[in-house]
Amino acid sequence: MWVARLVELYKHSVVRYITLFVTQLSEGRALYNLGNIYHAKGKHIGRTGQQDPGEFPEDVRSCLQQAVQYYEDNLQLMRELNETAAQGRACGNLGNTYYLLGNFKQAIHYHEEVSLHGRL
Repeated sequence: MWVARLVELYKHSVVRYITLFVTQLSEGRALYNLGNIYHAKGKHIGRTGQQDPGEFPEDVRSCLQQAVQYYEDNLQLMRELNETAAQGRACGNLGNTYYLLGNFKQAIHYHEEVSLHGRL
């Protein structure tokens, strides 16, 4: 009798853990996709002229900064979940977005981090 109860408790714990993990992965995907949307919106708005990185109007900069926030939130969650492939994607997008914002130091940092995730 106690074995059956132990099995039920174990199954409940596993289901709860899996549900939490899947929920967190879904949240991470949503953050990543929101980052992609703001990144694409910023690039689209910025196509009206030939600006150098960092030389965009405020509405473009605002979209790109919002993309950075979503990518950083995604990266933090993926680190907590130890999802290395997703961490690499987030770092790559952060590098690209920081490049567009003209923050080359951060762009280099995140692109170097991508290469680390490729070796993990």
